[in-house]
Amino acid sequence: MLRRRRARPRPEGKLHVPAEGTVVALEVEHVDRVWRSRVEMQQGARLVVAAPGAFGGDAVAPKKGQQVTVGWPSKLGYLEAEARVVSTEDGDEPSWTVEVHTSALSQRRSAYRLETKLEVTVTFEELGSLAASTRNVSEGGLAIELPDRYEVANGERVGVHLRLPDGIIAGQAHIVRSAPMVPDGLEVVVAFQNLNEIDAEHLRQYVFDEQLTRRSAGVA
Repeated sequence: MLRRRRARPRPEGKLHVPAEGTVVALEVEHVDRVWRSRVEMQQGARLVVAAPGAFGGDAVAPKKGQQVTVGWPSKLGYLEAEARVVSTEDGDEPSWTVEVHTSALSQRRSAYRLETKLEVTVTFEELGSLAASTRNVSEGGLAIELPDRYEVANGERVGVHLRLPDGIIAGQAHIVRSAPMVPDGLEVVVAFQNLNEIDAEHLRQYVFDEQLTRRSAGVA
């Protein structure tokens, strides 16, 4: 069964395009599949992207003029650009050349929350450092499951050390809300405060990669 395609965001006035080296999601008109790719060259609205087959699995060969959607994470949020295929190249490094004609913000920064369990250490002023796990993560913050119930206050500042598969992100956050879990434990939602750009990009890319993997598998 084909997945129902989600509604496309409305185009914005400014044309956004991914920079060279950006990992992107590619969707081809009338094909129910999402592929991972990379921008090899960007000149204005024209992009040369690696043919998705280079990243594993077979990819459809688009026709000249066929519409494709290019998606990627940014500081603004998840952006999508609608483009037309200009040409395709075969050989040792197959690629597609596409021309972007509209772009739009699909998900605002921090809007997408990835359901996942990761190790995290939360440091409170009164309670000290507590080992916990995440329920979901986004560029803007985390939902954290503490193993026991504690007295915490909304607005309280905490330190966060989040372990991603390829490294650790550390920063300051504040508690947005908390609620008891059943049968025990405490869920605490925190929002990052001025996460440095390197860590923000690291987290942004992790969430995007996981989202893309799940969408490609048809589970998100």
